[in-house]
Amino acid sequence: MTKNTKNRRDYKIKTQSFDLFVRFSGDGKPTPRESVILLHGMGLSGRYMTPLLRQLGNHYHAYAL
Repeated sequence: MTKNTKNRRDYKIKTQSFDLFVRFSGDGKPTPRESVILLHGMGLSGRYMTPLLRQLGNHYHAYAL
């Protein structure tokens, strides 16, 4: 499943054991940019990282897991 919004894409990756939800922000261009991964703790949602993800997406390929 992929959900696109302005400068952000959401992915749900199914595995045998669990589903992984990934949120990506960046221009999507295949340029050599540095990547930033935001990893939240157990029991928390990655939604609270969305404002930071948007800001980082202007300069990096940013992922929230």
